Amino acid sequence: MKNGKYETALTNYIPSNAKEWQDTHIKLFTTALTIDRLTADIIRDSKNLSEKFARYAEEVELRGEGWSPMGYSSLRDLDLNIAQLAVHKEYFKDMLRLIDRELPKTFLKLLAA
Repeated sequence: MKNGKYETALTNYIPSNAKEWQDTHIKLFTTALTIDRLTADIIRDSKNLSEKFARYAEEVELRGEGWSPMGYSSLRDLDLNIAQLAVHKEYFKDMLRLIDRELPKTFLKLLAA
């Protein structure tokens, strides 16, 4: 499986030997994995939802019916994933600050590269 963006960038800031990791490194790594997973879920769910709505719109148009609340639960799940992602990203930045106050800025620059 391909490493996520956060996991890949984090490898520049934690020891390569896992035996040297401290509690902060482990928390950063697990949070990075969670951020990468949630990001992938959001992208996947957004694509699936978009395709589902497109098919539904075509069917409704062919039948000459109005719009119904189909997809509300999918939208709610997507919204929850986005909210969870924001919380995990904030926690991740707080953990980076424990290592170095300027590290969140440096890390974001690395992510953007």
